[in-house]
Amino acid sequence: MKTQHLLLIAALALTACTKVEEEVPSIKAEFQQKYEFVMATFDSTIRTHDRESTLSPTQQEFLNRQLNELKAIIPLRGMTEAHRYDSLTENQTLRADSSQVGLVINRVNVWQICRQTSSLGVGTLQMGGYSLAINANPSSAYTVNSDYFNYDTFAAQYQAQPQKTISAPAVMLWENTVSNPGQCYSARVLVEYGLPHETVKKSLLEWRQNIAGIQGRLEQLTRERSPANYPLSHQLMVESQKLKEAFDKLP
Repeated sequence: MKTQHLLLIAALALTACTKVEEEVPSIKAEFQQKYEFVMATFDSTIRTHDRESTLSPTQQEFLNRQLNELKAIIPLRGMTEAHRYDSLTENQTLRADSSQVGLVINRVNVWQICRQTSSLGVGTLQMGGYSLAINANPSSAYTVNSDYFNYDTFAAQYQAQPQKTISAPAVMLWENTVSNPGQCYSARVLVEYGLPHETVKKSLLEWRQNIAGIQGRLEQLTRERSPANYPLSHQLMVESQKLKEAFDKLP
């Protein structure tokens, strides 16, 4: 009986470990489908350009477009550190420069304060081409006749949890409509967001650099003839191998 009990504990422990391993986010998994498509495109191009010495502009543009889409994927969900932007304490708006790869907007809270009763319209958060419209609830601004307002006591009128990944570089802009804009002296924008872990950021930046290098060499193959002993098909095989090596490095 004791042996059976110990075996049951061991089985449960093994199941728990397996579950944790399955839940670990994988950058490579996010790229897998598009990567396989691009590799298939390389294979097709290699076969059709077996006897040619330069890459046609049309085929180069198609490969370049596919590589751009592959480069633009940002698998950050579950791989970020929590951060918070608060317009009350920050000297500038929320932004993500190219060194950050991107960010994930998790939660948005916005308060609108006015000296006189004012109705609120739809608020819009814009960042990196992404636009999020949020309906105000309640639909009126908080009326305060002093410069003090307890944000912890009153809920934000604008609330959303978009869970949206934004590609860098990007700058946040918040806009909303108020019936008496001249009477509104303060608003607080509070954004909870995630930035990629350092190892994730490093991997993604290296991935982008490797793809950019491939794109540059493909563009060069449209202008320069391949040497007689290195036909175009061989050059394309070299670039597809470089893409495979870059993919294999991803965690």
